[in-house]
Amino acid sequence: MAAASGGGMAELLSADGPDPEHAEALMLYGRLVGTWSVSNRYRFPDGRWRTAAGEWRFGWTLGGRVVQDVLHCPDFHGRFPGTTVRMYDVRTGLWQITWFSPKLPSYFSQTGRSDGAGGMVQEGTDAQGRRSRWSRPRRRCATRPTSSG
Repeated sequence: MAAASGGGMAELLSADGPDPEHAEALMLYGRLVGTWSVSNRYRFPDGRWRTAAGEWRFGWTLGGRVVQDVLHCPDFHGRFPGTTVRMYDVRTGLWQITWFSPKLPSYFSQTGRSDGAGGMVQEGTDAQGRRSRWSRPRRRCATRPTSSG
């Protein structure tokens, strides 16, 4: 099998912005595009919660119908970045979401939607089949991404 000529994989994945045909709906997660400094709280296998500073980068991919991120918190010993792929399904108006971290290994699948008040809700299952839920209410705050794109 011969490799295709031209740019690398990142060039094929990236998009300059949302698909114009569905731009308004895509902004549910598209508003996160940029680089964010975060304080990540994570429950380790021993049951204890730990917090560490990190960086969360969001960008447009796959024709502007996908918002993908990479979360990296180097202070969590032995942890490597994970990525989330959020695909907007134009047929249902829902987001199909998959997160995975190959080093752990761990993954989950969720469906995302607006909570009706400007926030977002994701529901699904983790790698062991346990139900998972994540929500982010709309908040006004002084925090802004450290850079765009």
